[in-house]
Amino acid sequence: MISPAVAKQFFEAVLREYGFSGWIIQLDHATNNFRIEANVQTLFLPAYKPLSLARVRELLGHELEFHVLRAEAGKASRLALLAEGTRNFLTIDEGMAVYYDQQTAQTQNQVLDGASVMTWIGTLATGLAAGVLSTPQTFLHLQQMLEHL
Repeated sequence: MISPAVAKQFFEAVLREYGFSGWIIQLDHATNNFRIEANVQTLFLPAYKPLSLARVRELLGHELEFHVLRAEAGKASRLALLAEGTRNFLTIDEGMAVYYDQQTAQTQNQVLDGASVMTWIGTLATGLAAGVLSTPQTFLHLQQMLEHL
């Protein structure tokens, strides 16, 4: 396990190495999970919660090497608005990031832990039940589908 301060130093070094100037890592006492606010180029890290090296590696791949890289590529494009994303981009972006995580784990002969899967399952279930981008699903249908998943 490493302290939040050490994790912050590591992520700051990665941002510098990748040339992502303007991005900052902020230790936040009000959050319990790592998150990104691309519009202010800030990555928030829980200030009180030590991280395992495996978790730091996951965050590096998922948050920095996918989300921050995508935002920076969008900013550098002719349509700079792609840094902020277009309609429904967040759903697609997160799905692609999870797929990236799965492919990375498979390449390294690792299995994603339950926490990695659970980060999106609630959002998926809520969206399917509410009919976001699909026909609303019944509770029974959702239960059966998620158990199968």
